[in-house]
Amino acid sequence: MASGYSARSVYIIAAWAIVTGIFEFVAAVRLRKYIAGEWLLALGGIASVVFGVLIIIAPLTGALVIALWVGAYALVFGVLLVALGFRLRAWVRQLPSGEPVGVPLNDWGLRP
Repeated sequence: MASGYSARSVYIIAAWAIVTGIFEFVAAVRLRKYIAGEWLLALGGIASVVFGVLIIIAPLTGALVIALWVGAYALVFGVLLVALGFRLRAWVRQLPSGEPVGVPLNDWGLRP
């Protein structure tokens, strides 16, 4: 087991990746009736969870490997978010002008 600051940092990064991945996946499931291409957000969430689990499984692989995992994760997740952005941009352009582009808050359990 890694000791001190480096161990805490590794586990904080892993927890962050897992939690954000779960939230991204849930958001994709909830947004599927409003947008096309939500699978990109779901795939990004799955990538985040896998990244977090890999870090938890092998925390002693060293700083270089952790840095490579963070870089690979950033690259994959960035590509997925850019693709989702292009999908959303195309979706907004299909809307009649002046139509609001909001998601009803009641569907998310939130009050306006």
